[in-house]
Amino acid sequence: MTSSHEKSPVSLFQEWCAKKSIIPTYEVKESGSCHPKVFVCKLLFNEEVFCANASSKKKAKQESALMALKKVSDKTERINLKLKNQKENAGSYKFEKNYVGELHEITQKRLLPPPTFQYQQDQKSKQYLCTVNLMQLSMCVSGPSKKLSKRNACKRLLEELKIEDLNTTLNQTALSLDVC
Repeated sequence: MTSSHEKSPVSLFQEWCAKKSIIPTYEVKESGSCHPKVFVCKLLFNEEVFCANASSKKKAKQESALMALKKVSDKTERINLKLKNQKENAGSYKFEKNYVGELHEITQKRLLPPPTFQYQQDQKSKQYLCTVNLMQLSMCVSGPSKKLSKRNACKRLLEELKIEDLNTTLNQTALSLDVC
């Protein structure tokens, strides 16, 4: 799905725990007065407790998982390398725009039938070909995975829809100017 340097400390820790058949427990509580809220997260794992304070529940949970990962990384070199990447990319999690969701929203707002997707895999180049069809429009894009080819096909179809909307608006404006 995503590479290890884009994963959060909680994801990395959960993966490590899953490999070791360990179930960690997170307890998040609010403390402090109502204005400067502070959230405390306790991570219970292998009879050890890791506590972290932060301004949000998510940050507190990430910090406690990071503390546990640091402890575990002394034993596991692979996780230590992932932590190094995590520090280099701290706070820069990639959030890709959801073109597939945006396309579905547009079709629902305009009362259009939902788009259809067809996939083909090219065995030689190990590429996936995604064809997205919406009414009379069709867009065909290849990519290294089904997910990426689908995302890019939807992105291109959305661009095409925006160009058509612009042309329609310009034509309607030209017609209204001719009428006057």
